[in-house]
Amino acid sequence: MSLLRQLKLEKLRRLEAKAKAPKAKNLRELLFTNQITAITDSNPFVSLCTTRRAGKSTAKGAKALEVAEAYPGCEIPYIGLTRDSTERIIWKVLKDFINRYELPYKAIDSELKIK
Repeated sequence: MSLLRQLKLEKLRRLEAKAKAPKAKNLRELLFTNQITAITDSNPFVSLCTTRRAGKSTAKGAKALEVAEAYPGCEIPYIGLTRDSTERIIWKVLKDFINRYELPYKAIDSELKIK
């Protein structure tokens, strides 16, 4: 079997597994214990000192969507160094949550807003 055929079959297998995966009832079901601890901290300012791939953006994205659900119509700013860095860091996380878990929000790419 050719390498290209193997890659196509693997991609198909992953897509089928993703489609069969149960949907989360709550965004916190998708997070690790340390991520949940960070987003449920009652302090207004929380500092996370972790490794590069520890899921900080995922935790922040889940928290933002939880707040948006609790307070419909609110604005939750995410501030980055540049628009490009903000889009690269958090926008993909938010869109992934919305698409993968069929959340009732619409992402507007041109404005980097979720309604």
